[in-house]
Amino acid sequence: MIPTRLRVRLRPTMSWPIGAAAISEALAGAPNFERLSLTFWDMRSVAADRRLEADEPYAILLAKHAPARRPGYTGSVSMGIFDEAWQIEVRAVRRDQRVANELLRREGLPAVRRWLESSIDPDWLSHPRVIEVVFVPALRVVRVETHCAP
Repeated sequence: MIPTRLRVRLRPTMSWPIGAAAISEALAGAPNFERLSLTFWDMRSVAADRRLEADEPYAILLAKHAPARRPGYTGSVSMGIFDEAWQIEVRAVRRDQRVANELLRREGLPAVRRWLESSIDPDWLSHPRVIEVVFVPALRVVRVETHCAP
């Protein structure tokens, strides 16, 4: 099971689109699985609330890799500042948008698994990378976006 580092308290109108057990089951055995950690986050801001109200697309699951910022450096190790990081962030959805669960299981998590499988390339690990599963409420679909910082 992927360890959960943080799970914020949800507002009554919100729900988690998927849980830790389902994510762990879908990604088990993928490269770097044992390095992953989970965060469950409710995006609380005026801008985020407007996006939710307007049914605009927003990321509901992100997987992130950050390479060690100073390989071999041992300072601040206890704080994890310079360590390599593998994180999955789950973002809350409105309760009436639980269709996101099915979409994550069918399309989002398989895409994250493929992203993790591509991490076996040594060059892949040298840059920060992100995969976002973006929920499009108006169409009831998800799209997958990947990013790599130079």
